[in-house]
Amino acid sequence: MNYKRAIGIGFVAYLASFAFGIVVALLFGVNFETTAEVPRIVWVIGLIAQIVIGLLFAYWYFSSKKIKKYGVLEGLYLGAVFVAVGFLIDALFIIPSIFISGAPSDILAYYTNPLFWVSILLLFLCTMFVASWFEDLHPSD
Repeated sequence: MNYKRAIGIGFVAYLASFAFGIVVALLFGVNFETTAEVPRIVWVIGLIAQIVIGLLFAYWYFSSKKIKKYGVLEGLYLGAVFVAVGFLIDALFIIPSIFISGAPSDILAYYTNPLFWVSILLLFLCTMFVASWFEDLHPSD
């Protein structure tokens, strides 16, 4: 695995997901103080976006000529890097900024929502699918 590439693409994927999530939340008038009450449609749109983002950014990673290993296990590793990057950004920047700003927010409700964990699972499935697809495209590599 090319960790530098995976971390960089994971960072860009996080930014894309974050920006999309903010836009959708604003369009649906989500109250950021009570993330426990996010409308289900916002979660569904987020899950669909997670699939699209997961597929696109995994494709971006595996389409490099530098990447020679493919397969479900490589996809699992890539998904783990993407998730680790996301949690690291949240832990270092997002969560502290919420606390420092003093803005009321129920961040724990977001991370304990089962649909959040479904989105993580979908990301893994997408990266594994793309890696497997690339393995089929490059059987001799």
